Amino acid sequence: MNEFWIEDLEAGYYDKALNNGLRKKRGIQSNWHNTTFKKVSNQIKNEIHLDYACGPGSLVGIYTNATSICVDISTKQINYGKEKYGNKAKFYDLENFKFGDYKNYFETITLLGLLEFIDEDESINLINNLYSMLKPGGRIILTTVNFRSGITLLEKIQSLITNVKYSNQFITKHNKDTLESLFKKTKFNDFKIQKYMNFGIFFSVFGHKISEHIQKTIGIIFFNYFGYLLFGTLSKQKE
Repeated sequence: MNEFWIEDLEAGYYDKALNNGLRKKRGIQSNWHNTTFKKVSNQIKNEIHLDYACGPGSLVGIYTNATSICVDISTKQINYGKEKYGNKAKFYDLENFKFGDYKNYFETITLLGLLEFIDEDESINLINNLYSMLKPGGRIILTTVNFRSGITLLEKIQSLITNVKYSNQFITKHNKDTLESLFKKTKFNDFKIQKYMNFGIFFSVFGHKISEHIQKTIGIIFFNYFGYLLFGTLSKQKE
């Protein structure tokens, strides 16, 4: 990953944007993360959990009550998360996290919004490394942008209202078919992929609740055919 994520991005940027939107109860960027974290946290109970590429730690800090370890490539984001959410999880930068110490350890691993920023070989190697850290019967929950969804419009809107230019950072542009193909190249045999978060997210400018109702209605009418994000679950076979 490039220097943008390690050095350029402000410490706590996404957490601050999320919390600002939660206070105002509106905003596309904040509700993008809010919608994602709510969906993911519904799958995580009182489990031993790794949040890989955790950023500033918002998922575990606000949404979950699991026994969590948070890991990120950015020491700046980890220090922010440790200071703000250190009572909810242990935080490690990638350089100081030892994969080998956690073989067959975690029940759930989350990997949110990372695969679009690394190439296919990196994705396969990472997913296989995470596989070895899961207990039998454990699972990876991941999200990545669906580039067969009209996401370009959302990118342009986001670029107008924030200083973060995502289009300059994307390396791999997945859709449901390419993500399935990627999963088949890993050690996992049991996986599923769903689309979620439709164009109702635009109504977040008027309010998060309004957006949630519209997204739900669109999902019912169109059988969740549309989705800006892909939600993948990869399960490790029980012994």
